[in-house]
Amino acid sequence: MNCVFQNNNTGVHVFNSRPLIKNTTFSQNTLYGIKEDQGGRPVVINCVFNGNGYDYYHETLTDLTMEQLNALEENEGNRRQ
Repeated sequence: MNCVFQNNNTGVHVFNSRPLIKNTTFSQNTLYGIKEDQGGRPVVINCVFNGNGYDYYHETLTDLTMEQLNALEENEGNRRQ
């Protein structure tokens, strides 16, 4: 909660887990703001994405728009800046 992930290759890489990511900013990460793998599926609430290679990379759906991200179960309030 309440973190800033900026100027990394990947802000958060989620493996086979379900963390809560809330009120966090993902900015200028070269590859991904958030990337999920091996069954990982974070709950993402009220986060801001800005200037990432991909804001959110879903394991099966690939690059998600903010509308698609917010449509995933339990996610809400995420936006691009």
